[in-house]
Amino acid sequence: MLRKQSCTLLSNEEIAKNIRLARFSGDAACFTAPGQFAGVALSGCYLRRPISVSDFYPGGFEMIYKVVGKGT
Repeated sequence: MLRKQSCTLLSNEEIAKNIRLARFSGDAACFTAPGQFAGVALSGCYLRRPISVSDFYPGGFEMIYKVVGKGT
């Protein structure tokens, strides 16, 4: 089921070379297990980026991703 919502980026820190950990605040009720994907919409990019959720908790969630181009 597609569910759109706005979240706030709390932090985006580098944890290894070209690997980042992004923490978001927002409703994480749609996630039931780590490894599920969220389609992240970015201004200036036509398509959403599917990024896996690494952790979730009441009021927020985290994503770990590798920087490989303009969309990340």
